[in-house]
Amino acid sequence: MGSLKRLIGGLVIAAAVFAASASTAGSAQFPGANGKFLFDSGLDGGLWTANLDGTGLVSLVPGNNSQNGDAAWSPFGGAKIVFKSDRFGVSGTYGPTTDIFVVNADGSGLTRLTTTTSYQTLPSWSPDGSKIVFTSYRDGDANIYVMNADGSGQTQLTSTTAHDEWPSWSPDGSKIVFRSLRNGEDDLYLMDPDGQNQTRLTTHSSTEFQPTWSPDGLKIAFCSQRDGNEEIYMINADGTNELRITNNPSSDQSPEWSADGTEMAFGSSRSGKWSIWTMNVDGTNQTLRVAQGTSNIGGASGYWQSISSAPTTTTTTTTSPSAGAATEVAPTFTG
Repeated sequence: MGSLKRLIGGLVIAAAVFAASASTAGSAQFPGANGKFLFDSGLDGGLWTANLDGTGLVSLVPGNNSQNGDAAWSPFGGAKIVFKSDRFGVSGTYGPTTDIFVVNADGSGLTRLTTTTSYQTLPSWSPDGSKIVFTSYRDGDANIYVMNADGSGQTQLTSTTAHDEWPSWSPDGSKIVFRSLRNGEDDLYLMDPDGQNQTRLTTHSSTEFQPTWSPDGLKIAFCSQRDGNEEIYMINADGTNELRITNNPSSDQSPEWSADGTEMAFGSSRSGKWSIWTMNVDGTNQTLRVAQGTSNIGGASGYWQSISSAPTTTTTTTTSPSAGAATEVAPTFTG
């Protein structure tokens, strides 16, 4: 999600096929119920939340003359939110530079995780909440980095001269999907969490971007321009069975899965302004959920809060401080 992401119909996917494949996943345990939508807004450049029916709009992190976006709830109920912001940005090639921040779900405890003079964007949580993978331009072009959830241990995962971006962590923690231009085409790739075994997933001449995993880890939804405009597609995690989900003359982008894997939130410009819509994963029942009058919803993507409990076993990670370690900053916002 985030400040209007690069933009990129309805084939019906048999529910029985989806259910049958879901039963084979090694970690096919769907999280709990759906909570709220999280999105950034062109109204003030800040972060907002809304109920799933579009009511109860709350300004969580006011823009205050900054642009904030690419926001994502942390696992296990969404106690924290990671996002990018230019609130301490300096002038750069594409405007003010950005860093990665976290904030508590009530808007308090705003904390800066990266401290750079380049662009940091598109953060994604590891499934246990201990790490954050993100895109950074600190080396002159877009590459993918990972850091501990407190900002320490920032490590580069990709190092091509082509753009590598839009990382998304698989639910079982074994893979990261991302978009790369390394072969002259914007395709999706997979890699291990340490950056090893980078393999190509899609091989189309059009632009593919915004990949996101289904909660059971069996499917990846993404955006593509392969049919002339930006539409939402789905593919098996092994690269098979590509299917088109939306089919609209306007742009549809930024798919986000519901916690139970039966629906997707997505952004569409079909109403004349970017708004949040939902649909079943087979593309049916496309419904407008969140709009803000004449203002665009920034990334036009409703990142779905998953209300679930942390696992009984936890992973202890030893970290060492780095220049990018967390720094709590003022002011502290409340929703």
